[in-house]
Amino acid sequence: MNRNNQTAIAANKNLGQHFLVDEAVISQILAAFAPKTGEKILEIGPGIGALTFPLSEKCDFLTLIELDSRAIEFLSERLSPNVKIIASDVLKVNFADIGSDLRLIGNLPYNISSAILLHCLTYRAVIKDCVFMVQKELAERICADTGNRDYGRITVSIRQYFSADYLFTVPPEAFSPPPKVDSAVIYLHKREKSLWDIKNQEKFQEILRLAFSMRRKMLRKSLGGIIKAEELEELAILPTARPEELDGADFAKIANYLAEK
Repeated sequence: MNRNNQTAIAANKNLGQHFLVDEAVISQILAAFAPKTGEKILEIGPGIGALTFPLSEKCDFLTLIELDSRAIEFLSERLSPNVKIIASDVLKVNFADIGSDLRLIGNLPYNISSAILLHCLTYRAVIKDCVFMVQKELAERICADTGNRDYGRITVSIRQYFSADYLFTVPPEAFSPPPKVDSAVIYLHKREKSLWDIKNQEKFQEILRLAFSMRRKMLRKSLGGIIKAEELEELAILPTARPEELDGADFAKIANYLAEK
């Protein structure tokens, strides 16, 4: 029997399911992830097990987070008992309860990919690195450079704690059913220390949200409700700059100023 039988379960559109079925792509992802004996691995959204089955043969500690009861039943009947399945919405799971020094892998649902990535940031203390498949557009945003049109809130949020590498593009034909857009595999590796010293994370995220929600506006407009143009100038930040022109250190400077104020 083909363990990755694409007809075993019909993809649920409401769950954003597109099952990975291309063996060459699966091999590429596993080669990039390079699991080793003794590592604690957490897979998000295993679906019908395209990555799960080969992973289970290479690692001692494998935990899966899956919401779809059909996929849970399918996997439970075929995986060895040492693979633990958490039947839950990933956004409700406390990763710290699973362990520390976790390595994460997964083909993330397009509709909640950003939310999952931000959830990972919450539990960064117990995460070592991640290899994720996401929509190509999101991958480009995550890995964008300052000044690039793809540069945004999620770029800065992730870069604070993780280095991000765009590994390779995956075409729609690699999935069943095929999505309407390309996908991409990214690698996130946790930094030894936060890239910027931020005194108030909530204030930092508020500033990112405000700035990038009006990304075509100058800072004096998008941030005008919380900081004056003269104050930005005092921080050596141009009030006429647009958010993609600022790096994380600039946003941290604004956040720290407002937190102290």
